[in-house]
Amino acid sequence: MARDGIWGDHLTLIAIANAFDRHVFVVSSLPDSSGVTCIESKAPNSRADSKRAVLLSHWHELHYNALTRDEKLFC
Repeated sequence: MARDGIWGDHLTLIAIANAFDRHVFVVSSLPDSSGVTCIESKAPNSRADSKRAVLLSHWHELHYNALTRDEKLFC
């Protein structure tokens, strides 16, 4: 996925969550979606929490973007 034209999908995000023991939150552009999807780490003895999560936006059928955390917006 480091090269142009190489795409990831939902299974790639599950693998990332498990390999890095991080939850992955995806904010979707789809109007009929719930807005945010959480892919939880299923790594053995997981210590993942939302403060160490990977944050992504997803423009449907086009692209994922990395998001940064603004501590003022999170509880």
